[in-house]
Amino acid sequence: MVKKLLLMLLISVAMVTASELGQKLTADGWCFVPPRPKSAQAAPGNTDRRTTWWEGYWENPSISECSKAVPRYLPKQDIVVGDDSECRDMRSTYRYGGYYPNSNIETECLCEKYK
Repeated sequence: MVKKLLLMLLISVAMVTASELGQKLTADGWCFVPPRPKSAQAAPGNTDRRTTWWEGYWENPSISECSKAVPRYLPKQDIVVGDDSECRDMRSTYRYGGYYPNSNIETECLCEKYK
């Protein structure tokens, strides 16, 4: 029974296209804060593992929430939910290596100050 419910939930979430999800994220106030260079050598396309980048994350300032993963749309509740990451943690984490966008949804939903 639980497996069937999980499968139904996955199917209902998968029915939303990337473009529709991008529109829903933007309408609900979610925007993507892109990774930013932390070290002087960091630049898009530079895969040198010695460079460091501030992590990219999703932010919804209207409800003071952040998410490390792309927020999910729950059609039955008609809401978009993040992964409950702490905003202050998102703003202070970094990773090694070059930057590669994860999807076109991130580009579509950039926060206004990064467009």
